[in-house]
Amino acid sequence: MPETTMITAKASIEAFNRGPITKYWEPAPSCSNTMSKDANMYYGWGASGVIDTACYPMGTLKYNDIKPASAWDLYYYSPAICPKEWTVATTYSDNIPKNDALTSLSVGTSTTAVLCCPSGFSYYTQGHVCTSTIKEDQTLKYVVPGNDEFGTLSIGPVSTSIYSAGASHAFANGIVVMFQSSDTAMLRSVTVNPTAGVASTSATTTTPSAQSSTGTTNTAVSTGAATSTGDAQPVSSSGLSTGAKVGMGVGIPCALLLGLLFGWFLFRKRRTGNPYPPGYDETGMVKYAQVHEAHTEPPEIGGNPRLDTLPTDVKVAAAQVHQRHELQ
Repeated sequence: MPETTMITAKASIEAFNRGPITKYWEPAPSCSNTMSKDANMYYGWGASGVIDTACYPMGTLKYNDIKPASAWDLYYYSPAICPKEWTVATTYSDNIPKNDALTSLSVGTSTTAVLCCPSGFSYYTQGHVCTSTIKEDQTLKYVVPGNDEFGTLSIGPVSTSIYSAGASHAFANGIVVMFQSSDTAMLRSVTVNPTAGVASTSATTTTPSAQSSTGTTNTAVSTGAATSTGDAQPVSSSGLSTGAKVGMGVGIPCALLLGLLFGWFLFRKRRTGNPYPPGYDETGMVKYAQVHEAHTEPPEIGGNPRLDTLPTDVKVAAAQVHQRHELQ
């Protein structure tokens, strides 16, 4: 049976760190909308030496650093949180295994290490591999990427086909993130809502979560299941948006004008007796005036809601420049 090696020296472990993810990182939409085809279907990469940097955070590395296939055997990001719409697929209890499972990185008791997978993917095996089921007769969009003679990534045209070979799987390299309790405050500052979504992976360690998640057994830095209600907008110190203030500025004068008109009608009635024709329903007019006296114009379209009614999981997604065209 082959021998296994666990790397325990701090300096040796740090050599596999790709760097921090200290911004709320968002992959390009085409990464999940369009697969890369090699012998299998892949998320973000295909043949050896082909990697789409719009689909994976670079940390402190350059493209040539992660281009070799060996760069994907064993790695992690620290301190870091999962990218947008990636979910925690598993938590590493004491070591992070290499793809061949013969080498692993030791995880200390004060450190939390989790595997983030793209939305719709789950933990497969081999260290950090994620997988998603391809159903028979499922329609797939894919490209066949490669490097040209100068080593530049060439994505190629998008093809669409119906997968008729029976159930199969698509694969993705997951993102291993590692952090310590001392990183929590810093990581909270880069989430969509820094005051919400703190989930615990153990009795002593907490992880800031960019959004809530469902369908995972391990809770931590998960971003995939929650639905955004829109970008957060600036709110004035009074708690009212500019649109709401404009609505109040228009509505209050209208209500005052209606009140003055109603008072004028009452004044005329007292002076002239009953000037209205037979069958006139004065109570209806009173009710009409009462309703419109309390009426204010709604905020203008696009105006912001009150701060205290905003959902706690509003997220901000940073726009990414992607070399693929948008597919949907």
